[in-house]
Amino acid sequence: MPLIVYDPRLKSELRGRVLQETALNLDIPATILDLAAIPVPAKYQGASLTPLLAGAPPKNWRTDFYVEHHANPAQIATWFGVRDSRYTYANYYQNGAELLYDRERDPTELTNVATDPAYAATLAQLRQRGLDYKTQYTRPGAPPASDAAPAGTKKKTKPTAGKS
Repeated sequence: MPLIVYDPRLKSELRGRVLQETALNLDIPATILDLAAIPVPAKYQGASLTPLLAGAPPKNWRTDFYVEHHANPAQIATWFGVRDSRYTYANYYQNGAELLYDRERDPTELTNVATDPAYAATLAQLRQRGLDYKTQYTRPGAPPASDAAPAGTKKKTKPTAGKS
């Protein structure tokens, strides 16, 4: 989804540009804090867009980003994932399922390649990247990163009759 920013203070040569860097909704609060000269907390994933607006994108601009869902696990399974320029990875650790989509070959993300041996290295790399992000960014009270397991490694438990 495109992000359109209008800043009347920008020089005319910096207006009307289309940038390829990935911007997240999390970058908007970080940008506001930066513009107000307030430091962005270290445990916040968002990054200020002000260098991009000024025409000087940082060399270390993100190449991927972390996503997670922990709210209302009774209705929607808890999960975390990583999206980079080519792949989308999701780990539904509540039920032990993993998804991996190769958007270069499957732009509509209809074919899960997580069990395809040709993608084993990519799957392992994105799983680890997701676990690293989960440790870095997950809010207090969310399930720990150790709860995340590769597909097929979590024991399925059945409810015991008469117990709740």
